[in-house]
Amino acid sequence: MSIRHHFQALKKWHREANSESADAFLPPTSTDKMQKALKNFPFELPADARLLYEQGDGMKDNAPLFREYTFFPLREAVDEYELMCEVAETLGPDAQWKASWLPIFGFQGDFFVIECDLLSAERGRIYYRAAQDQPYPWYDSLEQMLLTIRKCFEQKAYFFDEDEILTEDFEAANAIREQLNPRSARLEVQKPEPLEETIDEQPDGTKRITTRYSEDHYIEQFFGPDNRKTGQCEYAQGNLMRRDTWEYPAPGEVEITSESMMGIAMTTKNKGTIAADGTVEIQSVGSYMNGELMFEQNMNDEGGFDLAGFDDFEDDDSEE
Repeated sequence: MSIRHHFQALKKWHREANSESADAFLPPTSTDKMQKALKNFPFELPADARLLYEQGDGMKDNAPLFREYTFFPLREAVDEYELMCEVAETLGPDAQWKASWLPIFGFQGDFFVIECDLLSAERGRIYYRAAQDQPYPWYDSLEQMLLTIRKCFEQKAYFFDEDEILTEDFEAANAIREQLNPRSARLEVQKPEPLEETIDEQPDGTKRITTRYSEDHYIEQFFGPDNRKTGQCEYAQGNLMRRDTWEYPAPGEVEITSESMMGIAMTTKNKGTIAADGTVEIQSVGSYMNGELMFEQNMNDEGGFDLAGFDDFEDDDSEE
């Protein structure tokens, strides 16, 4: 497990950024204190959450760990849990709350909760539950959540703005989240209307179509002489963010390989069929870390995820 390494890296980032949150991290909690804090919590805390609280018992004064969200001390997490259960008794289904969720991170009623039900196939999954919105599976696990937050800081998707407020580049942060959490929610990020589209056609019949949304945000699509798409590159702030390669293993079939160009050694391979109108229907999705298969889903199966060796992945960074 790499929870300890990711958590130490987040603390280090706050120290090096001279963040006010750097002094808000509380010391680790003992087993006895953990048991006392959980005495009124009717579920068993997942191992990932226990390991995290063994690294530190949250943050004081609601200091933000990422964006506006604080890391709750365990006693406060249970207090928030009990309050939400009371709200759920009053509002019923409108509360959008499960009795097996423990809020670990939050801000003013919006929470990142961990599923604690021993009998649930989703045990350990992190959901985002906003007060006025439907809950979504947001991170595949607590470990993946910490890794995602870490990468968002490292790739400057999380940063201090000119007013020294911890904020985010949402599109960049969500791209990192989706890349590292292939089993969780996908968002359709609405792009602005394109400013212009240019077509560069070569004598051999290949062509490149460039669609610009701004001076430094644009997409390039590449096509072969047979007019079949061969690739796509997306740029933001002038930097290559994502590269897709299209291959056709058999008539009517396509395999799309997506690579993040933001320092994340993960690729996604989508296999699909091509309909008569040219649209692609995805049949399976596989995610690879350093070339090794981590997750795979057959889109025709109910909840058909295979975790192929992800438990063997170890973070290379060491604690200070």
